[in-house]
Amino acid sequence: MIFDYIQNFLSKEDEDKIENIITCSSFPWFWFPTTAWDIDEPHQKSFFQHLAYKRDSTNSDLYYVLRDTFKLPEFDTHKLVRIKANLYIKHFDRGILKPHQDLNGDDGVTYIYYPETSDGPTRFYINDGITEVDPVKGDMIRFDSKIFHTSDVPREHERRSCINFVFGDLSK
Repeated sequence: MIFDYIQNFLSKEDEDKIENIITCSSFPWFWFPTTAWDIDEPHQKSFFQHLAYKRDSTNSDLYYVLRDTFKLPEFDTHKLVRIKANLYIKHFDRGILKPHQDLNGDDGVTYIYYPETSDGPTRFYINDGITEVDPVKGDMIRFDSKIFHTSDVPREHERRSCINFVFGDLSK
């Protein structure tokens, strides 16, 4: 099982470049009413998403910036499934968002990168325990896509963002 926490993944210059792109007032975010597919689940929150790449389709120039900036080995060894940025706005409901797997149980590798420091940890459900990772600018998590995980909304900061890279089995 893969679970790696990598501090200061990018250079300070690249950290600032990525943060400036997604925090710019002209960056296009798209609103989604729920964070999980089961809209009847309690504690659903709306959020904003920017889909840069999904299943052989480039949806945004952000894809090229991220591909050039993040030198991830899986770009050469796996099939890229998705790259997206998520933005959560301050919320006071203490309910935890529904945990999920990124590839519905299929083999793969996921990265979560934090372009800005905020509150609202990412929770990973590993071996009957919960590992929490706080969103810290420049830090990244690499993990097995089969690991159940969930994000949380910020309660102290105005916003919480992350960038997800999901890679699947090259043979599929």
